[in-house]
Amino acid sequence: MPVEMMSMDDPVNRRQNGTLTGRERDVLNGLLTGLSNKEIAREHGLSEVTIKHHLKSLRSKLGARNRTHAVCRAIELGIAEEGVQPL
Repeated sequence: MPVEMMSMDDPVNRRQNGTLTGRERDVLNGLLTGLSNKEIAREHGLSEVTIKHHLKSLRSKLGARNRTHAVCRAIELGIAEEGVQPL
């Protein structure tokens, strides 16, 4: 079902397409610039395990199978921040 047709009043859709947290946005921006989990973790002073946790949540919200698909979905949905250039 196209994203545009889903009702945001439905709790399931709200979970999948909910607002990204600040850390999820940080991880997404790192993915968009081609950083590894380790590089994203180092940049934000977090552990690599924590980045993996945020990435899992991000993928769930975007309906993405992997990190590359997450980047594609973010661009499709128009939630990739302007000024962050994908590699």
